[in-house]
Amino acid sequence: MRVIAGVLRGRRFDAPQGSGTRPMLDRVREAIFSTLAPWLEGAAVLDLFAGSGAMSIEALSRGARRARLVEADARVRELEAQNLAALGLTERATVVGGDAAAAQAWEGGPFDVVFCDPPFPWLADPDRRPLVLAMVQELVANHLADEGVVVLHVPVGAVTETELTAAHLAGARAGDEPASAGPSEAGPPALPPLVAQERVYGGQSIWYLQLDPE
Repeated sequence: MRVIAGVLRGRRFDAPQGSGTRPMLDRVREAIFSTLAPWLEGAAVLDLFAGSGAMSIEALSRGARRARLVEADARVRELEAQNLAALGLTERATVVGGDAAAAQAWEGGPFDVVFCDPPFPWLADPDRRPLVLAMVQELVANHLADEGVVVLHVPVGAVTETELTAAHLAGARAGDEPASAGPSEAGPPALPPLVAQERVYGGQSIWYLQLDPE
């Protein structure tokens, strides 16, 4: 694989072999980073299901300040660390193990950009699918910096704007319930509306999710 743009443009790094990861096509990665250009300079990045680390590496090359890569597979994490070291990015990146869907993996926020690339079979699994929607809702509601964005990579048709909005509204309603100390004490303020924009590339959907600043 190669870095598309930025200070590391043209530098190559390795992708996992036989690990079940899905390296993103260069054209899709390039389209994502063209969209993200306003967010990247000085950004704090969270990279969930990080695979080769390509998204974090590209973000750091284009001006992001730091990145946190979360990957469950120990062999893939070792490769990520090797890629980061070879590119001189070790001091700006942290590689952590564990479940990317667990909130403790998201320490170090808030984040300006969150990449979320769950295994595609999860979206067809009736047990895993709700976890993905809940994870996205939690990330948007509680782990983004002001005007931050979550970038969700899923198969085309795997999720809909209605589902994403419904999950967000469910979280907003939960946060708007009265506090346990008494009915006169309101809970956290209701969340702003969710802005969800989809871009389709072949059989892949890229969703850009953020809170409406208005």
